[in-house]
Amino acid sequence: MAKEIIVGIDLGTTNSVISYMQADGQIKVIPNPEGTMTTPSVVAFKGSGEEIVGNAAKRQAITNPDTVRSAKRAIGTSEKFHINCLNKDFTPQEISSKVLSYMKSYAEKNIGQPVKKAVITVPAYFNDAQRQATKDAGTIAGLDVVRIINEPTASCLAYGLDSDKSEKVLVFDLGGGTFDVSILDIGDGTFQVLATSGDTRLGGDDWDKALADWIRAQIKIETGVDINDKMAEQRFLDAAEKAKIELSAP
Repeated sequence: MAKEIIVGIDLGTTNSVISYMQADGQIKVIPNPEGTMTTPSVVAFKGSGEEIVGNAAKRQAITNPDTVRSAKRAIGTSEKFHINCLNKDFTPQEISSKVLSYMKSYAEKNIGQPVKKAVITVPAYFNDAQRQATKDAGTIAGLDVVRIINEPTASCLAYGLDSDKSEKVLVFDLGGGTFDVSILDIGDGTFQVLATSGDTRLGGDDWDKALADWIRAQIKIETGVDINDKMAEQRFLDAAEKAKIELSAP
């Protein structure tokens, strides 16, 4: 009988990641069906009832008004997302559950066995309602969320800062949609968040938007044409993101 696997999930505002510990103790990040290690936290709906999640949803986000992005920003609140083509409202945890369910599905195919349990990370500033809503999203997706871990704590663990040495650590978490800074006190195998702050509406998406606006401005300067088209806007954003990623490629 295969040993039960508990996956670790970073349910991000813009992108999400799922991983697990292999038998040799190494952590493996599970690629999605398109071969990328991160999956956009984007869900789109069609009038036929079809739901699209991840990269495919992100590619048509601008042209499809029934696309939900950054649901994590509203999780734990009473806010709802109205989907016109279905004439139905969805809670942030219901949208997030679709991202989790999608990752659960491709993780099971990659690992070769069912995935039932998960540990999910959340920002250190999340309150009880936000943490519970994140857990609820996992439950809706068919996961038993055995633990919720602060993202800066997970970062420290990932970098091996779990020794007996006592120290204070500053963690910068610049994500796709949020930017957080936390100070942790580490000692005797425990992690205590002393302070956390940041901007919940600043991240990589803003870099992409700035680059896309620059591309549009350059085209106008060189050709005199002011492009204001949704398809073109999507292509500008895709090109901007690609350029940004290539800047940090080896």
